[in-house]
Amino acid sequence: MKITVYGASGYQGRLVLAELARRGIEPILAGRDPARLTQAAEATGLHGAQRRQAAAGDHRALARAFTGSDAVINCAGPFTFTARAVAAAAIDAGCHYVDTCGEQLAIKDLFDTLASRARGAGVSVVPAATDGCVLLDLLASLVAARLDRIGEMRTVHLIGPGGGVSRGTLRSLAATIETVRSGGLVYDGGLWRPASPGRRGEVRLPGREEVLPVAGFAVPEVVTIPRHVRLARLEGLAEAGLGERLGDAPPREVIASLPEVIASLPEGPAERERRAQRFTYLAEAAGTDGRRVRGVVEGSDTYGLTAAIAVESARRLVAEPAKAGVLAPAQAFDPSAFLDFLGAYGVRWAIEGGPGR
Repeated sequence: MKITVYGASGYQGRLVLAELARRGIEPILAGRDPARLTQAAEATGLHGAQRRQAAAGDHRALARAFTGSDAVINCAGPFTFTARAVAAAAIDAGCHYVDTCGEQLAIKDLFDTLASRARGAGVSVVPAATDGCVLLDLLASLVAARLDRIGEMRTVHLIGPGGGVSRGTLRSLAATIETVRSGGLVYDGGLWRPASPGRRGEVRLPGREEVLPVAGFAVPEVVTIPRHVRLARLEGLAEAGLGERLGDAPPREVIASLPEVIASLPEGPAERERRAQRFTYLAEAAGTDGRRVRGVVEGSDTYGLTAAIAVESARRLVAEPAKAGVLAPAQAFDPSAFLDFLGAYGVRWAIEGGPGR
């Protein structure tokens, strides 16, 4: 099995390379800068790994770089500018595709523009192979199975303090700040619509008494869950403080005009910082009969876990082929089996009111 990592020299890309090496899967490093690819290979102990140069805007070079691979993992953000181009080249090269995108509109764009092309090529495309989207998309499928008909569902992201963010995350924020600040999309009445500003709510964590305020947020699973769960409405939320901090952020043009500031920051959090950060994600659904079901998934190290999820997603697409097309995680993978697999990475999940793991 050969898996190409595009954007291999970035922070998330190197974590993906390390995970591939740990699992004995042959990587091919691809990106626009040969010198940085060499540095990434040396930093991850992959001295003899193939390296292929291709810019995201050069379709022919991308397709050549992916030729001979079984799958491509795209880690090159901001995905608003790279996802469609890299996915299209992977499809034309006959490679399955996953990415580590958390940008809501870029994910929706792949479903809107590449579904027929992927089906025609017999290729599976699974965007947003990240900790938040994959965990919650799979969990939502299991929650939905407990209800006959769903009226409303909401997902909630709660991430503890510490850990920090990578330069790539900051660049993605710069590219999508207006969408993030507005709260992104909600799914309502069979359509994705811009969220109403100022959406707020509260949530009580399992086993704890305090109630936490939450606010609307542009989370990726709002784009994926309605593709396999029938529901009237879906919205995504995160801790209210996060939304408020981003609401005070300067416009995209101001952030984008300061690339030297982002470049001067650490590439990403140190491993000790990553592992110390904890997260809790919730998928809560109300049936039309009034019954409620809630799924909970907990873990740590969002960047490291995303690397494990992206690698396992690509591996499964090659070893256990899914249907062709652009797919939500639960359309490509068995939800409980994938979640159970992630137990080796410290992930714990349960569905309230029923058997858990």
